[in-house]
Amino acid sequence: MLSVVVLGLFALYFTFSTNQTVNDSICDDNVIKNHTTTVTTATADFHPRVDSEDLFHLENIPAFMREYFAWHGRQLQQMKEDMKKSEVNLRGGEENYDYLSKYRFLIMRCAAGKNNGRNYFEDDRCGGLSDRLKPFPLFLFYAATTDRILFIRWGSNRPAPIEQFMIPGNFWNWTVPDMLMRKIEKLEGTVDVDINNDFNDNFTRLYYDGLEYEKMREKIVDQTVWMIEGNDYTGGRSRYEQLVNNKMKMASASTSDQPSSFSDTLSASKLRPQDANYEFFYHDLFHATFRPSSGVEELLSAYFYDPNSIKKIEYKNENEIENENPEDELLSTSRSWLPVPLQRNQYAVAHYRAQYPREPYRETQNRTILRETTIHAVECAKSRVNTASQLNRSQNTSSTASLNEGVSAVYVASDTALVVEAVRDTYHNHYDKPSEESANPMKSVNVWTYLDLQTYDTDNDSSNRDGGNMKTKFTVTLAEDPPHLNFAQRDELSAFYVVFVDLFLMSYASCVVYGAGGFGRMGSLLSYQPSCGMPYTVNHGILQPCSPYDPLGSLDD
Repeated sequence: MLSVVVLGLFALYFTFSTNQTVNDSICDDNVIKNHTTTVTTATADFHPRVDSEDLFHLENIPAFMREYFAWHGRQLQQMKEDMKKSEVNLRGGEENYDYLSKYRFLIMRCAAGKNNGRNYFEDDRCGGLSDRLKPFPLFLFYAATTDRILFIRWGSNRPAPIEQFMIPGNFWNWTVPDMLMRKIEKLEGTVDVDINNDFNDNFTRLYYDGLEYEKMREKIVDQTVWMIEGNDYTGGRSRYEQLVNNKMKMASASTSDQPSSFSDTLSASKLRPQDANYEFFYHDLFHATFRPSSGVEELLSAYFYDPNSIKKIEYKNENEIENENPEDELLSTSRSWLPVPLQRNQYAVAHYRAQYPREPYRETQNRTILRETTIHAVECAKSRVNTASQLNRSQNTSSTASLNEGVSAVYVASDTALVVEAVRDTYHNHYDKPSEESANPMKSVNVWTYLDLQTYDTDNDSSNRDGGNMKTKFTVTLAEDPPHLNFAQRDELSAFYVVFVDLFLMSYASCVVYGAGGFGRMGSLLSYQPSCGMPYTVNHGILQPCSPYDPLGSLDD
């Protein structure tokens, strides 16, 4: 199968490329090696439905973050140079990590470690994907204001290093360098080490559980601590807003024109009021930071793939030997697809986490409740995007903050197979692209799940073997509950890809409506228009009316 990469953007500041050789964490031939895990990342092919210069807008990302990316890249380059000098002076002895002691690190962690003086390994309380990733703008602020180099690390059993599912974007490399990881492993393998210090106290490490965010915030400014590790399970949104607003007040009162370190430049930079608001930049920052790995991308691209773009299989000339198995050649160019492909910023997502604690279906297993909530979620999404689409047409707005014209699909994501089946049984999709002049645009919206994916049926004898008139079949015939990231089993690694497929599908959507849980709320932040998103249930399952969305009015909020 062809592997399609969503992002192919050049870097304005520090360019990180999966095609280049970086001695500490990047290796040759489009392969990222993260300690014991190898992740292949194909970057040669791009699909026009997914790859575009409009995927995100760099100017929406706060200036201090863009400046930090450049600083971060310079620090990594300096670390590489220091490592080479250390190797020259080593002369065949044990690897020398002393050069690392002059740097300061911050790590968003989901792993295990000998935390804070313990002589045994303890697994982090990681939570789901939203718990692990949502606060990364807050951690960028922490790192930028304390001159710390930020990395993201998942342990091999949680369920794998994060690079198995997502890889760094083109603007900064958050993968823990191998040399730093070796030092961490050396520290944790040392017996009788007090609070994870090396013998000369140059490598102090402190870990803070995701609920100890206040303690971490107080300690993160302490430059005597070599490495701070932890997370913030609240998502950090309100804390980030408060910190940035306070920094803007300090910047306006500051009279210093000569910053002494990178963190000092933040107070002198031109912070904007919108820089304090996750909603304004979260979509753009996410895509500047993360790309799907090849395994996730292979599944993800099916939703944007148009089989009509494939030419019929033809042999180059009559003198060539005919392939004895033309199905093999067909399979090499075919893949799964939706009857009508999604187009970025032209569909909505309804996310329903039916198994969330205290949700009515989880408490009662009542399928009528599940079906009613499912339909309500879908109709809520349809109402939001169609209202916005009509407003866009009537107002002829071209604002990038508005929903794109022609929203014609709703994708339904859920943690429960029965929700997906309820969508399939309730909605009978038409497979023709809707007309803009449709009298009732509500009826022109297709409702899709992964059960709608199709592929060529190469086992059907009635199919035209040249690929020109192949019969199709459903790719997935039986819905299954996707695994929760916090209950990971290493032998089920590929099963977790669907979680990241849903994450990226929400990030490409115009609008995301959601019920309980943090995953849907994070998905709304990731969408092109976060202000369109809304909860369709409140207070543990009470259906919430979905008010019409006015994209023009939202610009004034």
